[in-house]
Amino acid sequence: MKAISSTLAVVLILMITVALAAMAYVFTIGTYEETTEVGTRQAEVTAGGIGEDIEDILTSGCGDEECDENENCEICPQDCGECLPENLITVCQDGTCDSVTIQAGIDLAEPGYTVMITDRGTYYNELVNITTDSITLDCNNAMMYRNLQHDMFAINLTSQDVTIQNCNIKNYTIGIFNYEPYITGYTKIINNTLDNSTVAIMIGDDQQDTFEITGNRVLNSLSSGIHVGISGTMTLTDNIVCSTSYNLLYDYFCTYTGTIIDGGGNIGNLQDGELCDEPSELSLTPCSNLAIIRVCKAPACDADTIQGGIDLASPGQTVRIMDAQIYNDEEVIIDKNDITLDCGGATMAKTIVGGTGIDVEAANVIVKNCIMNSYGVGISFASTANTGGGQALANEFNSIDNIAIHVSDTDDGDYIITDNIINNDPNIGIRIGFTGTITLTNNEVCGGDVGEDYLCTGIGTIVDGGGNIGDKQTAGPTCDEPSELSLTSCP
Repeated sequence: MKAISSTLAVVLILMITVALAAMAYVFTIGTYEETTEVGTRQAEVTAGGIGEDIEDILTSGCGDEECDENENCEICPQDCGECLPENLITVCQDGTCDSVTIQAGIDLAEPGYTVMITDRGTYYNELVNITTDSITLDCNNAMMYRNLQHDMFAINLTSQDVTIQNCNIKNYTIGIFNYEPYITGYTKIINNTLDNSTVAIMIGDDQQDTFEITGNRVLNSLSSGIHVGISGTMTLTDNIVCSTSYNLLYDYFCTYTGTIIDGGGNIGNLQDGELCDEPSELSLTPCSNLAIIRVCKAPACDADTIQGGIDLASPGQTVRIMDAQIYNDEEVIIDKNDITLDCGGATMAKTIVGGTGIDVEAANVIVKNCIMNSYGVGISFASTANTGGGQALANEFNSIDNIAIHVSDTDDGDYIITDNIINNDPNIGIRIGFTGTITLTNNEVCGGDVGEDYLCTGIGTIVDGGGNIGDKQTAGPTCDEPSELSLTSCP
């Protein structure tokens, strides 16, 4: 009996040990801990030796619209929301972000962080001071608007290695101001629109930084567009300082002892100062020679509606929206060949869902950088008059009712559809019916559960440029198989 009892005791101990180990194993699975032995290589081990992958167990509850305790943004983004990038501070005015003001977001940021405005709203009378090194302020096309006395700066830099990008700044004395001397680092001012300032961008007068000022648009400056006083190095590329209804003194004023590097593509009429007062120092395309028709809601531009800009344009010209604001209820028709419409991050929105946002009825038309909300069809290349191909580049579509991008059933031209983001998946994301060639690269069609992400009919040729994202490719002879168009599943 003693031997049997001893044997039973050993068996019981072994059973308890195994059970405890199994409990720990299940616990590890259930809480998705990565600090335990099994948790370090979860996707490569099986649960309890029964052949069930741990990742399958973790994702088994996805799609029930509840964020359970064993789920997170990486496991079940449809329930728990997608994970934000690391080192990101979000700003929005509805209280759902890290801060409700831009300055509060800047104050939260540490070196290496990005402060991003997520609601593209209008922020009134903010005076933003950036004192922390190595941060990025990405306004994401939001507006900073001064409706009090016109006597302050919008953004004041007193730190180094800072990037300011995608901001719309209006009615400030100085838009972006960096006057702290003896700073060394790399400062970037990229893709901002500054309207009705005394000086739009002011740097100096003894800055030892390296500066990059690229792709900025300046409207209605009272004194100078871009005022540079440096002892370091500055590269100026693709900036537009034109169209003033006031007594502008200089588009570009560069002084002190530093070095100006002409990156090319700068537009303006007036240049002065020791460093950029000659074309050999900074070559400018005169505003009068522009192949650009400027659209904005200020009186300084060539047109105040998108259609008005298109109507003014001649073949070979670009219609560029300068102020990245919301243009409501426009249904634009492009009926001239070789036109580029560059929305510059502006939004076209329908107050009542329906209609076609941009109807292309000509050849070799490019539509890029447009945000389109609540249309029946976003961009249509489906007119029988369009027989020469076209391009849709870096556009974003939200809450489109029917088709985001539509290419004709009969067109034998060549098309390039690249870097477009289609959210709230409509009936059809990208519909292609054609006899020519179309190249699809880095497009994302996600966020819905009806219709096709990619629908390809007709007898043309699909060129898979890679990087396309979507879940549904059906009902078409040219892109309904992975061998014809390889898709990465939506996150």
